[in-house]
Amino acid sequence: MKLIFGLTLMLIGVVASKKKDLEEKILRGYEKSQRPVLNDDDVIYVDVSLEIKNILEFDIAKGLMTSNLILGLSWHDANLKWDEEKENVSYIKTQLEKVWYPNVQICNSATGKFTFDGDTGVTLTSNGKYLFHKDKTPDKTSLHVMLFKDYEKSQNPVSSDDDIV
Repeated sequence: MKLIFGLTLMLIGVVASKKKDLEEKILRGYEKSQRPVLNDDDVIYVDVSLEIKNILEFDIAKGLMTSNLILGLSWHDANLKWDEEKENVSYIKTQLEKVWYPNVQICNSATGKFTFDGDTGVTLTSNGKYLFHKDKTPDKTSLHVMLFKDYEKSQNPVSSDDDIV
């Protein structure tokens, strides 16, 4: 029994080491400030989900709701892919601060705040797909999610339907 336990721990250590080595390899020279596309005119599609975990407060008279939310994002990064068969690793987990990620804002909130911590975890699959989920309790938030094409535009509210991707 001790032998099986010891071998299992060794195997876990080897897999973790392979994933860490692969993470360092694919992030070497990666520029997170650049859009993760092969061509400048390529579009980045972001799948967005917003789930109400629970409602903490609901004030109909004031038109306010406070709730725990789970924000999910998924997108492809053309610059961070690897051969799964060669590396024998199908996914890695890394910190959000190390990679490009879409600027997401929740509109119509009382505070306008829904921030991401840099050490928040994100999962990257071998085909370049990122999976991200964030638990948050924004103050008195309605459930409208908008994505902006450019960071500069996100500092200014949406002016037309052309600004929404």
